[in-house]
Parts: sequence; structure tokens; C-alpha cells
Amino acid sequence: MVGSRIVRETQTVVIHGSGVDVARFLPQPEPDGEAVVVLASRMLWIKGVGEFVEAARLLRQRKIRAKFLLIGMVDQENPAAIPESQLLAWQSDDVITWRGHQEEMPSVLASAHVVVLPSYGGEGLPKILLEAAACARPIVA
Repeated sequence: MVGSRIVRETQTVVIHGSGVDVARFLPQPEPDGEAVVVLASRMLWIKGVGEFVEAARLLRQRKIRAKFLLIGMVDQENPAAIPESQLLAWQSDDVITWRGHQEEMPSVLASAHVVVLPSYGGEGLPKILLEAAACARPIVA
């Protein structure tokens, strides 16, 4: 029931909130090649970007091969923003690859082996985790 009416099967009902367009975010087979680990969010310290970069460094030191991708824009209005210069420095050190904002997230997720979001910002259920799950990607959060 919606309100006091019964919903017929042919009706479309939108429940506002977080969700995923499952016509766009489809289960994908695991890609071939080197492991790709993706963190997609605004580039904020509270999203765990620094921890992600440190994990990438540690794995690299241990000779564990993987590609670490940061996807997302710098939110310059936010005091927790990671400066673009820092993102570019990490990239030039060959620790991560920063791709900035991406419109085609289904393609990004199809290329990933795992999606991480080590956030400690007190958010609800982030949309990127729902999208990753819809694409049949393992999640570390």
C-alpha cells in the first residue's frame, strides 16, 4: 500500500532515497589482468583516501601487484578536501592513479576487482557501495 491506496502491479512507484539503477549497474564478470582496487568518492580526508594511499604503498613495498584507482573530484569548498597538488604528487610517485570525476561509473566498476570506501565520516549507506554490489564487485568498507 502507498498511503491509503493499493498499488497495482503495472504502476511504477518511486521511493525517494538511496538506490541503484539496476538497468545500468549490472553484474559483470571479473576482469582479467592485474588486480584493480577502486575508491570512488569526493576527494576528502574523511573518506579514507589517505588510508587508501597508505595501503597501496604498503602493498607495493611487499611486492604485491595491484593498481589503485582514485575516482572523484576535489571538493574545494570542503575544509576536509585533499588538495589537487597532493593527489598529483601521489600519482607522480606511482602509488595511485587519480582519474577525477567519471560519468560512466558502470564501466569503472566493470574494470575493478574490488571497491573500497574506508570512510569514517558517519554517512549512511554510500551509493558507490550499492552500485558496486549491483555490479557483483566485492566491497571493503
